[in-house]
Amino acid sequence: MQTQLLTYTLSQKLGEGGMATVWYAENSLGKRFAIKILKPGMEVKEKLAERFRLEAKMMVSLEHPHIRQVIDYHEDATTMAIIMEYLEGQDLGQYLIEQGPVSEKQAIQWFTDMLDAVAYVHQKNYIHRDIKPTNLFLTRNGSIKVMDFGIAKIVDANLELTETNTNIGSPQYMSPEQITTPKAIDHRTDIYSLGVTLYALLTGKKPYDDSLGSAFTVQAEIVKKTLPVVPGVSDRVNAVIQKATRKKPADRFQSCDEFKEALTGVKSIVVDLEDEKTLIRNQDQNLRNLPEDIRKNTALPLEETVNKEADQPKKTDTKQNEKEKKPKTSRNLLIGLGSLIVLVGLLLGGWTYLVKADITKGIELANKGDYTEAFHLLYKHRESPFMTPEGINHLGYMYGTGTGTQRDYTEALRWYWKAADQGYLLSLNNIGALYQYGLGVGIDYYKARDCYERAAAGGIVKAKYNLGELYFNGNGVNRNYYESVRLFREGADGGDASAQFKLGLSYQYGYGINRDYQQAEYWFRKSAAQRNAEAQNSLGVLYYSGNIGSNGVDYGTARFWYEKAAEQNNIYSLYNLGVLYDNGLGVIKNWPVAVAYYQRAARLGYADAQKRLNQYAIRW
Repeated sequence: MQTQLLTYTLSQKLGEGGMATVWYAENSLGKRFAIKILKPGMEVKEKLAERFRLEAKMMVSLEHPHIRQVIDYHEDATTMAIIMEYLEGQDLGQYLIEQGPVSEKQAIQWFTDMLDAVAYVHQKNYIHRDIKPTNLFLTRNGSIKVMDFGIAKIVDANLELTETNTNIGSPQYMSPEQITTPKAIDHRTDIYSLGVTLYALLTGKKPYDDSLGSAFTVQAEIVKKTLPVVPGVSDRVNAVIQKATRKKPADRFQSCDEFKEALTGVKSIVVDLEDEKTLIRNQDQNLRNLPEDIRKNTALPLEETVNKEADQPKKTDTKQNEKEKKPKTSRNLLIGLGSLIVLVGLLLGGWTYLVKADITKGIELANKGDYTEAFHLLYKHRESPFMTPEGINHLGYMYGTGTGTQRDYTEALRWYWKAADQGYLLSLNNIGALYQYGLGVGIDYYKARDCYERAAAGGIVKAKYNLGELYFNGNGVNRNYYESVRLFREGADGGDASAQFKLGLSYQYGYGINRDYQQAEYWFRKSAAQRNAEAQNSLGVLYYSGNIGSNGVDYGTARFWYEKAAEQNNIYSLYNLGVLYDNGLGVIKNWPVAVAYYQRAARLGYADAQKRLNQYAIRW
């Protein structure tokens, strides 16, 4: 059975809860989605409807690689629906049932991504309130996604997705304050739930006994009992679990970043573990981590020295002893010193090997876009003499974009300058961008231009595009379209998608060059092939306007490119699709679909879409 909702075809039920059903759906391009629809009749229950509506609005505003993406929200007289990305894989609750507990290494890897995602949620002033294995999804490519914000709380807001005096959540993973004082919870309730979830992943068991089927029994245990130590797991991870699940919020980690630093060993923590003080140190266990051949060689000198002395006891008289005492002591001292020198040399060699391997791996991961582990590895060795300018630049990039760590433009600038001082020209380009857009520093187009010019002279393609932007907009220089076209062309020839788009735009409107729609199309297509949404939208505009092709206006091809760009939330394409459906251009006229596109554009801040909806008193 197939059902149509806007441009989506719903064909298979993926799951069902108390208030909503999730469907598998595809759009007109065959792209897959999951659509969560409020059950019939629920929309008349205002609190449930408002909770559903706010969940959608909150999720649309969250963009993080480890949070399930919500694409859109639709509401009409009979239907309330949340359109989400479709995920292939399974939630961690099902994974534990099928596979059992996970290794410590795997749990840490997953948790660094989870903690980054929840830290991002907290920065947005939201609290999840229902973190548990079944709300954590493991995709087929091994990525973790946090999902289901249906009972999230909006901090310091007048509206919440649930009433704050209700202890909503999954009993096994609730914090003590969710049970005793639900109105007073803050983000540290998520810290507690994350700690319990880590325990569950490592043991494969529920944290508390619910065999009697009573939530009250479980809640009583949560308030009173601490989690037991997990056997077969390092003291460090056990200490992290104990710290995260302290009964008082003030005794826990105060942020997800603090949690992650302790879990990955970046910082030390001290906790009571089995009635003893256990210190978790940030240190390399050198011998344990050395390659096998080095470990074996390291042990030999020590073993030989001990065995020779132990296996050959001799009895001599006192005088003979006194005669031999000094030379034997000297010989033993020399042997010991020699062994020590060999050991130190091997340890230093092994340490060097490990540090270089970490840095190389960190750079490779950053180049692949796996920023969480990349940041951990590169930050750990940030002051190492073996750290490369490329690794330093990656640290700056991760701070500047908030990938793998919290966004911090001041730190980004510091690391970029360190790399630039070592001759890494791409960092100069990145410094220029910070000055151009005033990120962590005041806007300074002259400093931006200086950085771009130096980087461009060294062959950095992106710097040529950025320098072209300054001339195109007249920022820090006299506006000069001829110069901007020259720079855009150099960048475009070098494969930069943004430069290709801007060169196409120059041809489309005749900025510094004769207008040429065929050349515009050529460069837009080159850029669109690299998923540049602006170029995709511009191709749609060319076909909509009839500026290319022998058949004049081509609304069908225009819609194709608009939809491509709309998948990346390009506001102009969203609005343009609304215009097509509003007026029946190349499609059957469909006002509800038009409204849905206008609403998406309006929520993303496009003023024309907001005005259009306001004309009809439609909420956006």
